[in-house]
Amino acid sequence: MTASSHAPAAIPSEQLADLKAALDEQANFRREQIVQLDRAPTPSAPVSPTHELINRTIRVGAHRALDEVLAAQRRLAAGTYGVCVRCGERISMDVLEVLPAAAECVVCRELAASG
Repeated sequence: MTASSHAPAAIPSEQLADLKAALDEQANFRREQIVQLDRAPTPSAPVSPTHELINRTIRVGAHRALDEVLAAQRRLAAGTYGVCVRCGERISMDVLEVLPAAAECVVCRELAASG
């Protein structure tokens, strides 16, 4: 059966509520993290290029993580949360419980990582 010929089973409402709460918590954490990074004082002494790279990497990672959580919240609102954005198959609860913002099933995630 192809993804277009059937709809993946819905996530039970109790689990969906837990996942929504986890996404809300992650979004709040990332927003606060970004605020704290933006408020960090400018060092009075010159900083090394390595230090600058680390700070930039942390900022980029925080923004990327927030973007992923916000995208998951949009999928939740649209009724497509928990469905792989690539193949349309259900993302396993094991994955969603660990990575509530997951957009891809394990197979598609591995294919993307290897490709």
